[in-house]
Amino acid sequence: EKPVHNVLVYQDRTIGLGTWRTSRNSLFFSFEKSIATPLPSLTFAFPHTCVDLFSICHKHAMMIQRLPMNNSIFHLAIPVRDIESTKEFYAGGLGCSIGRQSAVAITLNFHGHQIVAQVTEDLGPPQSSIYPRHFGLVCETEEEWMGWRDRAQKNRLTFFREPHRRFSGKPIEHLTFFLKDPSHNLLEFKYYLNANAIFGEQGFSQIGDDQERQASEA
Repeated sequence: EKPVHNVLVYQDRTIGLGTWRTSRNSLFFSFEKSIATPLPSLTFAFPHTCVDLFSICHKHAMMIQRLPMNNSIFHLAIPVRDIESTKEFYAGGLGCSIGRQSAVAITLNFHGHQIVAQVTEDLGPPQSSIYPRHFGLVCETEEEWMGWRDRAQKNRLTFFREPHRRFSGKPIEHLTFFLKDPSHNLLEFKYYLNANAIFGEQGFSQIGDDQERQASEA
């Protein structure tokens, strides 16, 4: 059977990304990336570990959901002052590959997503806070987040907010830093210690930083 790219979810927690395969009475999940392991007995060797989920479910009385991965590409258009400084920051600094370009626009591969930078004279005033607008990446691992941090530091990109830990001890605890591109667009790179905080934790109402929000309204 042709493998299907899926997400492995246990008790509303995403614990792995990979592919499903069926074989007679068994359902196998080949892990490509670990997100979290809910039980000590579910500590697998990653990547590419294949486990018989029927046996595991029977042993631990687990309910497994098969959720399809979204393979669509996110698209974002941003205003920039010129092409050259945009290329220097995104291609030279962040390692984005360059697609089509003209005198007034350029397409960039931003970690598998499409950014189209549009040249304009109307950039608007620079933000004094991270709000209301910014974009960026939610990293899947702490190592990935540190890699982006190290790249930004090595290439002397402008930090709008230095790397730090936010909301320690709370369900939304995460590592973060913000960069500012030459056209004053703000980019955030963050890693949640609890992967469920990305789309879950509906019982926790706090979103964002109150001090930063107050600064944006001043």
